[in-house]
Amino acid sequence: MSHHAPLIVPHQDLIEKVVILPDAAARPSPPFTHTPDPQELRAVEAVFSAKDRESATVAGLLGLWTGTMLLNDLARETFTEPAGEVEPEEPKRKEEDQ
Repeated sequence: MSHHAPLIVPHQDLIEKVVILPDAAARPSPPFTHTPDPQELRAVEAVFSAKDRESATVAGLLGLWTGTMLLNDLARETFTEPAGEVEPEEPKRKEEDQ
């Protein structure tokens, strides 16, 4: 089998397909038979406002959790000594030669 590219490239016929859709404005919309009363409108508004409050609560809890994890990492980095980088301290000797 040859590792070279073939000298003759197979020719493919390009066929262009066009789909023509009918105009959307020409189609009639279905009739709307039900007019919501004010009580139904208030119920729908209450449902969507409850979802907004839930998402705000979830975002607050996510922020609280993220802040706690960040504080934990910062505390570990601050209060632990790096391994192998710090030389051990020599005990202080009292100067008796005075």
